[in-house]
Amino acid sequence: MLGGACLDHVKRIGLFAIVVAFTSIAAAYAVNSLVGVIRIGGTFSPSNNPGNVEMSPSTINIDLGLVGESEGSKIFDNIAKLVVKNTSRIMVKVSGTPGSMVPDNISNLSLIISGEMILKRGEKQYTIQMPCLYSIGGCYRILVLIPGYDAPMDIEPGEYSVSLRISWTAQGKGEARVSLELQIIEAR
Repeated sequence: MLGGACLDHVKRIGLFAIVVAFTSIAAAYAVNSLVGVIRIGGTFSPSNNPGNVEMSPSTINIDLGLVGESEGSKIFDNIAKLVVKNTSRIMVKVSGTPGSMVPDNISNLSLIISGEMILKRGEKQYTIQMPCLYSIGGCYRILVLIPGYDAPMDIEPGEYSVSLRISWTAQGKGEARVSLELQIIEAR
């Protein structure tokens, strides 16, 4: 009996020590203030591991300009060439900074931007649907894996022209600056 009571006492002391330690750590973070953030980014592509897929030019800049219509789309035909050397798997990854809202007195802006990437070689065509690329106020989509967007898509060898269609729907009042980046990735 004496051994069991001693063991309970040791457990209580251990638990107390853990509580004190966590409280001390929480207090240390609570009295500190954030000074800054350093974000590091880059693309690592060792040259000794060449890929099966290349895009030319490797970077394309598209400026939609000031969009005043509440609904519409813009098509950018043949903006690049995608060269697939061997049967491969690709995906489109969306990244970038979330748009910054520039509110006015009655800002209730709702915005949905979607896209479609078309890869074409002669009669062969692949279309990658990209719903909900960007949204303010929510965007609802069918919960199914979209090849090339949510999951890798198989693509046959060849040279493909790359075209892009950007569509939007906006409601309400307000302004948003949007910056998106679509990265074509070879899935391995």
